[in-house]
Amino acid sequence: MTGPSHHSDSQPENGDARAQDPMHHGANEYGAPVYPVPPVPPVDAYGQPIAPNPGGWPGQYPGTSQGQYTGGQYAAGQYPEGGYPYPGAPAGQVPFGYAPAQPAAERPEPGGLGVTAFILSFIAPTVGLILGIVQTIRQRAQYGRASALAVASIWVGAGLTVLLTVGGFILLFLTLALVPALSTLPYSLGDLESGPDRSAVSIEEFCDTYQDITPMFEPLASLDAAGYAANVGRGGSYQVESDFMAQLSIGADTLWAVSPTEIEPDVSDLAESTWAASLGFSGSDEFRASDVSDAQSSAENVQAFAAETCTQP
Repeated sequence: MTGPSHHSDSQPENGDARAQDPMHHGANEYGAPVYPVPPVPPVDAYGQPIAPNPGGWPGQYPGTSQGQYTGGQYAAGQYPEGGYPYPGAPAGQVPFGYAPAQPAAERPEPGGLGVTAFILSFIAPTVGLILGIVQTIRQRAQYGRASALAVASIWVGAGLTVLLTVGGFILLFLTLALVPALSTLPYSLGDLESGPDRSAVSIEEFCDTYQDITPMFEPLASLDAAGYAANVGRGGSYQVESDFMAQLSIGADTLWAVSPTEIEPDVSDLAESTWAASLGFSGSDEFRASDVSDAQSSAENVQAFAAETCTQP
């Protein structure tokens, strides 16, 4: 009996099976069958699928035939209708979802108002500031940018306005602080040149002030002007005598403010000569014997006037 016959419908060999497999595209180095990778639909820059060509059928993409995909690239010049080129598009094309860069607008001419605002920002800062703001708003609405002078007038006007405002407040503060102090002076600032009103001076006030410096007249009369001149001239100094003369000068100046008109010149000379002698005794200025002599002479005149005018207690 013969063995079983082999029919034509028996299982083919491995090689034949691969040949009959319509999806088989070959074998790898290990002999295993290799199948094609399914095509990946193209997506835009945001990851959204790109619609197929109008009138086409599912699975057919621009620039491809049925069941074929070219690896994510369209044929040259073919893009979805109404869309934008995808990322990596040919040179000269804008990626999907991006607008082409626009060049920056140039600054316009300043115009008459811009020039006027810049000039006034130095002369009248607040006015220049306001005009600069107006011109900037106008030009930005019309040209997209403002002129350089319009912008500069805003900065200059604002800076000077702040400085003037702060300076005004400081001046006001100093004025309010100094007015009470000036009101306490024995005479007004206008009297520094013309002197106080002698018609309002009372003899009693003069005599009371005179009593404060009376004890200094005797030591003043005892000073040897010529002898001091010889010693001070060789570089000597006398601090005690300098302090004494300075104290007498301050007292004479106080007496001058309340002196009647007839004795006011002598009191003024007494105050000036004793101050000059004080500087000479200390070595701060040249010592002059005449300063001491003038002080002694003026003191004698003041004493004589007070003896005739003031009522002795």
